[in-house]
Amino acid sequence: MSVDSRLPPHPRGHLLLGSSLNFLFDPIRTFIDGWRQCGDVVRFPLVGPMELYLCTHPDQVKRVLVDNQQNYGKDPGHSAQLKALAGDGLTMSEGDLWLRQRRMMQPAFQRQRFSGYVAGITEAAQAMLNRWETQFEDGRVVDISTEMLRVSFDLVARTMFSSNLLAEADAVVRDSAVVLEHAYNGMRMPVPVPIWLPLPSNRRFLTARRTLDELATRLITERKESPNGQDDLLSMMLLRSGDERLAHDEILTTILAGHDTTGVALAWTFALLSTHPEVARRLHLEVEQVLNGRPPTLDNLPALEYAEMVLKESLRLFPPAWVLSRKAVADDEVGGYHIPSGATIFVSPYLTHRHPDFWRNPEGFDPERFRRGGAARNAPFAYFPFGGGPRLCIGNNFALMAAQIVLVLVVQKFRLALATGQSVVPQAKLTLHPRRKLFMTLERI
Repeated sequence: MSVDSRLPPHPRGHLLLGSSLNFLFDPIRTFIDGWRQCGDVVRFPLVGPMELYLCTHPDQVKRVLVDNQQNYGKDPGHSAQLKALAGDGLTMSEGDLWLRQRRMMQPAFQRQRFSGYVAGITEAAQAMLNRWETQFEDGRVVDISTEMLRVSFDLVARTMFSSNLLAEADAVVRDSAVVLEHAYNGMRMPVPVPIWLPLPSNRRFLTARRTLDELATRLITERKESPNGQDDLLSMMLLRSGDERLAHDEILTTILAGHDTTGVALAWTFALLSTHPEVARRLHLEVEQVLNGRPPTLDNLPALEYAEMVLKESLRLFPPAWVLSRKAVADDEVGGYHIPSGATIFVSPYLTHRHPDFWRNPEGFDPERFRRGGAARNAPFAYFPFGGGPRLCIGNNFALMAAQIVLVLVVQKFRLALATGQSVVPQAKLTLHPRRKLFMTLERI
């Protein structure tokens, strides 16, 4: 390990390539090893003069995302890859455009609207459960990752677009995975592969992107032809922006970001419940006592406290948005170290949520950390699964509510157990997915 008087320490790496190959093969392990060797601020030399920086302490995260957030914009290289997916959607835009979009979309995610979303979320979950009951026998193995992505897309379509797109769920899940994978691979390359090269990966991306584009265009056309007095996110985007292209980009952003993060969070939750039977037992008991077989309403959710705690602890261990990148506009000092202008900065919920100074038994699955009135954390930004600061995920409360409803409805009717020989290993992508398909057996209750 090399320590400079002003620059952060860095782990040993290749003389010419630095940590580049480590990041290419296993970015999570590279970040963890660098953090353990060097402390809370780490500098990772890459190829030639390229470097990136990792900040892990909650105070440092707060510095980047809140206290000096005007100095840390979206990384242009990463944004370019995301813009290839969804144009100028909220996740990718900046400055005045971002502020206008945020204000335009915010009413759709206000809590007073949530009661109107419960029916759509419940319908999506019940459609999945009905299919399980009619198609699968007890002990049948299903890929729970795909099932949760599927139901998450369905509930997003029903609530945000007032549309039943269940027949297209499999295609959307498949095509979304293709375009998200393509963007992530582009971010990892020092020089992105030009999209015009006739490579199989480029062809797959363009085909998948075209299919998603066509879906967004169709939703806009159908809404313009038959407004039907809908007061959902789609109508807000069309009426308030007056820009069909921007509405198109926001539809893609909502589909891609909305279903992927919620779906993978639910998949991780069921995997953790399977390996922690006492937690699963307590969750089943709470659901039975509070609902007595009824579907949950919005008024029931506060009483389903343990279900919320389970989700929050799952998000601590396996936050879908496992890492966030920023670009330093000007020189700064973080954690006592110099951060040069132009530096790429990473903050990682996955790492900070495991910081031993702020979390007891950080690798353990303990929902009790999040009991209301408890002290789950003793520092702001020790926990930030939805990001933070001005760019806090606009749908964070909606996503948590939707996941809680789906979790409770599944728990009422099924027990899920990891299939024999199934291992659960995280893999870094744009979001944190299991490395392989997550197969689980279904057992009716």
